[in-house]
Amino acid sequence: MKRRMTALCILSVTLLLSGCVQYKWVKPGVSDSEMNKKLTECEAQALIDLPPDNVVTSSSSEKKDKSKKKKDISTSYSVEDANEYRREPLVDSCMFKSGWDKIEVK
Repeated sequence: MKRRMTALCILSVTLLLSGCVQYKWVKPGVSDSEMNKKLTECEAQALIDLPPDNVVTSSSSEKKDKSKKKKDISTSYSVEDANEYRREPLVDSCMFKSGWDKIEVK
């Protein structure tokens, strides 16, 4: 049982750390400002190719006062772009086609 707990802890820490990986676009002889310009162009094209699909979600909570007669219902709303993560491969493809490499930064 103790071995399983240790293995589970190690796996959990590994998964947490692997989610923190950062990347940088590089191209020999090209400045960071040029990289930012090209990345912005690729992001703009990805937005044209796959426009935002804003999804509104709501959640409600109900509160009663001490006499349990009055109810106070509060609703909160949030908006998420359902296509946000689907655009990332489009941006990557655009950058790779322009000769940029994506490297892991530690």
